Amino acid sequence: VTQALFLQAYPNPTNGVLNITFLAKDNSNYQIEILDMTGRLVFNESNKAQAGINFLNYDFSSLPKGVYMLKARCGNNYEALRIFIK
Repeated sequence: VTQALFLQAYPNPTNGVLNITFLAKDNSNYQIEILDMTGRLVFNESNKAQAGINFLNYDFSSLPKGVYMLKARCGNNYEALRIFIK
C-alpha cells in the first residue's frame, strides 16, 4: 500500500532555493526527481533517509523559470507536487 510522504516544498514559488521536507517511516532510501513540463528529468538524487522528518535544501536557480514536477519516493511511499521557479 502506497502512503503519502507528507511532502512539502517551500517557498513555492521560489527564486531557486527550495526546501523540501518529507516523512520517512524508517531508514530507507529516498529519491528526489525534478521534471520539466515536457517530462524531461532535470534533477535526480538518491540518498538514505532517516526515520522521521527529513529536511533537504537545494538551489535550482540555474533552471529556467517555469513550472516543474517534484517527485519523491521513499521506501514504498510516493508523492508528487508542482513547484514554480520564478
